[in-house]
Amino acid sequence: MIKVSLKIIPEIINTEVQILCSEESTQIKELSNTINHLINYDSIKIPCYDGFNIVTIPLNEITHFFSMDKKVYAACNQDTYEVKKRLYELEEYLTIKQFTQFIRVSKNAVVNFDYVKKIDITFKGSIFLFLNNDFKIPISRRFYSKIKDYINSTLINLENME
Repeated sequence: MIKVSLKIIPEIINTEVQILCSEESTQIKELSNTINHLINYDSIKIPCYDGFNIVTIPLNEITHFFSMDKKVYAACNQDTYEVKKRLYELEEYLTIKQFTQFIRVSKNAVVNFDYVKKIDITFKGSIFLFLNNDFKIPISRRFYSKIKDYINSTLINLENME
């Protein structure tokens, strides 16, 4: 059984998270990875272009990346910025950094599933993702199994938390 405690020490300048255990288990590794992921997810910024200016956008504010007219863009809730990387390069980077909530859903889009509101299947068999900002993204059948695997793994993780 894992015990969690929080100790507030006003004199401490830099916050430190320690995991104390007798041996490293799968559960401890997952906990450590999750903590690192949460810390990094909020601090990583993606360099983008807003016309002629370079701006850095926090990764956790990006709803999706998409390509159009041979350019790649990062979309946030309100704005869209050009990214000087290829979609596959962004996908590789996000995979290496273990940001598993970013999933390739088509040849032209990588979606942050933290912003997915619903998945809709039409009568004709087309599949769409609707984001929290009501943006509608078509899903390619080729990538549907990746999405299904992500949803199933998320549900399994939720069941394990209970």
